[in-house]
Amino acid sequence: KNKKKKKKKKKIEIWLIRHGETEANARRITQGQQPGRLTRLGAQQAACLGARLEREQSVIDAVLSSDLLRCRQTAHLAIRDWFGTEKPFFLDIDLRERSVGTYEGQHHSSPRTRRPQGISPRQFRAPSGESWQDVYERATFLLQRVATTLLDPQSEREVSRILVFTHGGFIAETVNACNRTDEIPGKPLAQNGAMNTAIYKLGVETVRSGNYTTGTPHKALPGRPDHSWTVLAVNDASHLSRFRMTNNSPADFDITDDHPPLPPTASSQPWWSLPPIRTKSPSKV
Repeated sequence: KNKKKKKKKKKIEIWLIRHGETEANARRITQGQQPGRLTRLGAQQAACLGARLEREQSVIDAVLSSDLLRCRQTAHLAIRDWFGTEKPFFLDIDLRERSVGTYEGQHHSSPRTRRPQGISPRQFRAPSGESWQDVYERATFLLQRVATTLLDPQSEREVSRILVFTHGGFIAETVNACNRTDEIPGKPLAQNGAMNTAIYKLGVETVRSGNYTTGTPHKALPGRPDHSWTVLAVNDASHLSRFRMTNNSPADFDITDDHPPLPPTASSQPWWSLPPIRTKSPSKV
């Protein structure tokens, strides 16, 4: 009897990275989906992150970034010395921080509207803003799309890595989506506590099958594809102590520039609607 060929398993990791310190962070101003601008310290944090990523020499296949200025600045400083000119780079509005509507631009201590009775903290929306559940849904879509559409299942390497430059609130909700906290009663919630430029690593094991990739399912919701993502590391900002930190930003970086240089491959197209990325083995990269 002919033995069936065993399907090869493939791992995908996403490294969620919070932006560097911003002027609003330093002044304790609520940013939400305002652009934000790095401080000189924030630029140095991003440069330290870049030194770490270059030193560790982990093969990165693509970069996704929130389109907000503070993330674009962080991404520029973190990848400019090693990322190259051919790998995909996508700006994605779905990676933005939670919108807090009319509270944006206000000090953290400013009065806020009282949450109506009968509305849970997860469901509450600030005036003209989003709820945490709204952000959770965006995070869930990110995990589903990365697991099913971003990478070509015929890629050569068994482990693929994606950098995602985003925001503290979005990172917390991506961890919650990974742990399925909104669907499993009693699961503890991850809180919005990421340090500036900290790395959170999530992983999923997928199976190569035909011309698409399927993830290992676990209690998928009806009509909603799901994949068993695992939290691999949280709030890792060790680069801030391992590499030299000063109060000066990199000398050639203008923190007032609203359009920091991005790789020539930078695109705002919906990456999940494009042909998947085929990764190469390290010797061919």
